[in-house]
This record gives sequence, structure tokens and C-alpha cells, in this order.
Amino acid sequence: MKKWLAACCLLFLIGWSSETDAAVWDGAEIVKGQTGKLSFSKDVKVYKKNANGQFESMVVKKGQYFRVYNIEKYNNQTYYWMSSGYRVQASNLTQFKAIPLETRTKLYKDPAHLWINQNMVMQVPSFKGSYLVYSYYSYLNDASFNFNEAGQFEKIVREGNKNVKVILDPTDIFITEKRGEIAEGEIIEVKQDAPVYWQPYKSGTTRPIMLELGYNYTKLLPKYTLLRSQGIKIGDYHAVNVYAHTDTIKYLQTLFVKASDVQVLPKLTSKGTWYVQETTEAVMAENSIKTIIAAGSAVTYYGMSEDYAVIGYDGDQWLIPHKTVAPN
Repeated sequence: MKKWLAACCLLFLIGWSSETDAAVWDGAEIVKGQTGKLSFSKDVKVYKKNANGQFESMVVKKGQYFRVYNIEKYNNQTYYWMSSGYRVQASNLTQFKAIPLETRTKLYKDPAHLWINQNMVMQVPSFKGSYLVYSYYSYLNDASFNFNEAGQFEKIVREGNKNVKVILDPTDIFITEKRGEIAEGEIIEVKQDAPVYWQPYKSGTTRPIMLELGYNYTKLLPKYTLLRSQGIKIGDYHAVNVYAHTDTIKYLQTLFVKASDVQVLPKLTSKGTWYVQETTEAVMAENSIKTIIAAGSAVTYYGMSEDYAVIGYDGDQWLIPHKTVAPN
């Protein structure tokens, strides 16, 4: 009986705890939000800045372990955020041990993985010689990364005539919970002119910047722009794709809009009768069937998706170049 109880206790200790969001790794308890543990090769003094602007210090003994909850990488330096708000720059005195990414991920119910290394921009080969570019706080889950046998985030991509294996450093990845407040596939409408972002955090700017430079590219979406929810909310941002487009390959990467800038539409709502200004080709939004709509034709205007107007015509929903339709 005692042996049975001991075995049960051991299984409890090494198993996952959904109540405490904790687990045992490397001989110590780890908790949700923790990225690793830090120790020092000799006694050192560490500092933190309090809310009043004053600095507080603490002496850390050699070999004493601290949980690390966040890692910052910028200006070719690495910084560890320890317990209780202490921040330490990586040096020959620091000894950091990263928790395997898969182990960290299991502490989350519905994890979202974000790229947080500001020292570099990650380029992942995509198709037709193009690249998906990820910079600070880019959302990685849409890039088809999977865990390999070693518990690393891995993606096999085709580059030229060969397969290339991309493996991510776990310390370059921040994990947070998704909050799916809008169901996947729901129609989202932009309430007023508002920016769309490549990243769900650290936006801070609305001027267009090249993504390849490692910044958060933004684009201003006009009022009545239509989007599709991906069923994910990270921070204050909803993950979306364009509502519809003739070039679907171009829009595989997730975009983000601020929750206060959009609203959910149970169905498309008419914004009035508009008129086709010149005879133009229209593409059906659902299946890419094409037709010609003559100049002067009256259509129901629903909104826009990228450079296209979403219209109702002859009982179906179509996309036509936005410049070819007007309210009068």
C-alpha cells in the first residue's frame, strides 16, 4: 500500500497540473510564463527599477537559481527578466538554462507563439522563390511550424530543388494564451479608417514601413473594409485575413487589427446602391467564376476587400476593382 501511494505521489509530482499551471522540469517546479532559470558563477549584485524611479539592489549568491519570465534581445545584447522584476544582462557571469519549448507550450491551454528577437529578422522560404518574413512579435502559428522529436519548433521548406530544415531557438519565442472572442470565419468590418498590423503587439506607429527592415509593417484600412476572423485574439488585437481576394497566395499570412477599430457582422450589410462606372470583369467571391458587368449597372455595395469592392449583382456576391464603382 505504501509503495502504491509513493508511486501515485511521484506521478503527481512529474505530471502536469492544470490547477496551478505548473510542472517539474530539471529537478525544479516551473510555472506558466517561465522561459528558463538563471544562476551566476559568483556572488553578484542585481538591480531593479521601482515604480517611483528609484533602484533597488539584491545580492545573489553563486549557484542560486532564479526563474526567468522574459528575455529581451536587442542591440546585439540579451537581457533576462528574473523573479520580482530584476533585470540582468547576459555575461560571462550568467548561466541561463532554457526550458524546452514543447515543455513550456504544454502549460498553455491554447498557445500562441510570437517571435521576439529584435536582433534579427527571420526569413522562411515559402514558394516560387518568395519568403515569409518575421520580425519582432510576429505571429508564428500560421507558419506551419511543428514540434520535432527533440521538442523544437521545426519547419521543412522547399528552397530551389532541395528541402531546407528551419529550427527556431526557443529563447526567441514568447508564448501567450489566445482568446477567441470572435469565431473563426466570422465577417469583421472596419468601423473607421484604421491600421492593420503584421504583429499583435508593439505597434506604436501607423506609418508604412518595409517589413524586411524588421519593423511592424502597417497599412491604413478604409472604413467598411471587410475581413475574416481567424478566431484568435492576442492582447487587444484580433487575428484576421482579408475577406476575399483574387490572389489568395499573397494573403496567407495572418494580420492583426485592434479590437476597438472593428465590429462583427452577422451577415454582409448593404451600404446602398452603387453604379458600375465602366464595363469591367467581376470575380465571384466564393469560387472565382468570372463575368462581365456593363457600365451603368446598379449593384449593392457591401464594402471593400483590399483593392476590390464587394458587391451584390444578379443574386450573387462579386469582387470588382474598387475604382470601377461609385455611389452615383
